[in-house]
Amino acid sequence: MKNRIVFMTSLIASILLITSCTGSEGIGPTNTPDPLLMTSNERAIWEFENFRDEVNDLAAEADATPVEELEPIVKQMTALKEEIRGCEFTLSASQAHSALLSFASSTEQCYFGKYAEYLIEASGHELMGESDDHCDQVQIYKERLDTYLQELKGADAD
Repeated sequence: MKNRIVFMTSLIASILLITSCTGSEGIGPTNTPDPLLMTSNERAIWEFENFRDEVNDLAAEADATPVEELEPIVKQMTALKEEIRGCEFTLSASQAHSALLSFASSTEQCYFGKYAEYLIEASGHELMGESDDHCDQVQIYKERLDTYLQELKGADAD
């Protein structure tokens, strides 16, 4: 009798757990376009926008992080930059790809520079100069990327 109660309790708990994990929220259409139904330009635009958003998210996270704790975020930025570098796109998307890579690289170098300055100062050494050059370039490359993305969208609409 006791084994039967334990078994039934376990069975009911398992059913409740399974049904709670398979709720209806994940069912239905998503905002993610089907890559098989996209043109090469649409797919490139979609990937560029996703990468741009990832870079922006990491930059926002880095801005909210104390400088002494930037190392893991800089490593994530480096990995993302390398992923972007390894992607292949059509010739028509090469300028946008270059601008995206420049945007990701300058963002990574901006926060790497801030972290390096912290390490140099923490070790008692003096800085040789300012490293804000990459930080100044971030917005320029971001605007350039947005311009190329608009051009790609216009070309795809034709």
